[in-house]
Amino acid sequence: MPNTVFVKVKDAAGRRSIATETLWLQQIADICREAYPERGKKLPKGELPNLIVRIAAIFDNRIKAVVSDLGTLHEINEQYVTDLTGVNFRATKQSILDSCAYLIEQGKIK
Repeated sequence: MPNTVFVKVKDAAGRRSIATETLWLQQIADICREAYPERGKKLPKGELPNLIVRIAAIFDNRIKAVVSDLGTLHEINEQYVTDLTGVNFRATKQSILDSCAYLIEQGKIK
């Protein structure tokens, strides 16, 4: 969804939404693996324990950015955004698959 919609709708000022539902990264990986089994071998098959991520963040500043969100599921209300802006979203699974297809087409995923 273009963010310009949020600029044009007064009540949407300062808000952003780019998805129709909340998924854990593992769920996204599972969708990708199911659609592209030959390419899905490098996708995560399990969850990294929060403790391990916290320890890794001590040594890698890039990981520190996610530590505060560990174990937190940020839920979205698609209907709220539709009511506010009039924008209807595509299905989440289809968006993920379209992204995979684009990345493969661009040579970013082999």
